[in-house]
Order: sequence, then C-alpha cells, then structure tokens
Amino acid sequence: MAQRAMPAWTIWYVDCFAPLVSVSLLLAWRWGGPTELLVALIYLIGTDLQKAVARTAGVRFVHFEPIVATIDIAAFLGLVILAYRRPRVWLLCSAALQFLACLGHVAKLLQPGMPALVYEILMGSTGYPLLVLLWIGIAMHHRARRGRSAC
Repeated sequence: MAQRAMPAWTIWYVDCFAPLVSVSLLLAWRWGGPTELLVALIYLIGTDLQKAVARTAGVRFVHFEPIVATIDIAAFLGLVILAYRRPRVWLLCSAALQFLACLGHVAKLLQPGMPALVYEILMGSTGYPLLVLLWIGIAMHHRARRGRSAC
C-alpha cells in the first residue's frame, strides 16, 4: 500500500502532542493537585502506549485499531472513575470527550469502509481539547490553593 503524505499542519498537530502531554505532566506536578496529576499520567501513558504500538505510517487507521481502542477505553474508564470521585466540570467534560473518541472506534467497527483519514480525525480530534481542559483544571486548582493560603 502506498504511503500517503500528511499535510504540513497535520504533522505539527501530531508531532507537538506528545511533548505537550509531557509539559502537562510537569505543570500538574508543579501546580495541580492529585486529580490533575493522575489525569496527566493517564494522558502520558495513553500517548506513549499508542506510539509504542503504532503501525507503519500510511497503514494506521485503514482497519479497526483494537489496541488503540483498548487504550482509549481504558483512558475513558480512568477519567470516569476520577470524575466520580472528584466531580469537577473540566473532568466531566474530559470524560465526555474521551467517550467521543471511543465512539469513533465503534463507528469504524460499524462502517469498515470508513476512510482512514476520517477514522484518524475521529481519534485525534479530542487530544488537544483534552489537554486544554487539563490545563484549566491545573489553573483552577492552583488558583484555589493560592486563595486558601492567602487567608
């Protein structure tokens, strides 16, 4: 199968994600609480696992990706458990976005002829919004902690 070239912007989108997840872990460690740190760890582990099992470029997402689906479902379950124990709006929204990524796998199972690019977009489109929600959670935790220490 011929390798397809990704547009330049998608290369930036993909290549910048893993370093930003690592930065998010550092931000959570420095300014977040236990919840934010656990979410950052979930994202880092999920990102690293997906990179470790990545197939050859141009072949990924042509067919249903069971390992990627398993990683996404595990991340979703982790977010749901955290949201149940520590209900925060940003965390509930994160769990909902991760659920949408899981639905992308269901869509590929139900529609095997779905183009690889569509499947890839369904899988990757929630990544950056999830990071933004984590950053919001870190900022809110830091702000609340600063407010408590000022009293």
